[in-house]
Amino acid sequence: MRSDENFAVGDAFSIPTRYELNECFGYYAYNEYRGRECKESNRASDDMPLILNCAGFFTSKHPFSPDNVHGRLDYYLMYINSGCLTVFNRDTPIEVGAGSLIIFRANERYRYASRCGDTLSYFWAHFTGSEVEKRLSEYAIECFPAVHSTEAQNHIPHRFRTIFDAFPKP
Repeated sequence: MRSDENFAVGDAFSIPTRYELNECFGYYAYNEYRGRECKESNRASDDMPLILNCAGFFTSKHPFSPDNVHGRLDYYLMYINSGCLTVFNRDTPIEVGAGSLIIFRANERYRYASRCGDTLSYFWAHFTGSEVEKRLSEYAIECFPAVHSTEAQNHIPHRFRTIFDAFPKP
């Protein structure tokens, strides 16, 4: 794992894949397999202030609806690049669109659905660390059900590309 005093990025690999109209890729700090098809980097750690477990991009025209009842061990950041998504706060639907940023807290259920028929694309990152709560508070960033509007900030996709570049390539 490469690191400096505040941030760690593990040895990673990228996964370019195409499924009909779907396209996704991800960079993973830890190589873990669940079955033969799923690569996952779901872990909590307080070894460093901030640790990026994995990050990537997803796009699809097809409807889908993940429901992670127990959440993940790490935080999940999602930035909607295009299209719309319905995110559920318990059973209450919240419609979000391009420019929206959501952070799901560790160990809490998250559920969302793409049904609108438009192409949905989003960048995602999973992170952990001993100072996550402190940093979120310091920058006044609330976790879901707060939805942050970033429409005037076109640099966010570029920032994700910078994150992708931080991962070592195979």
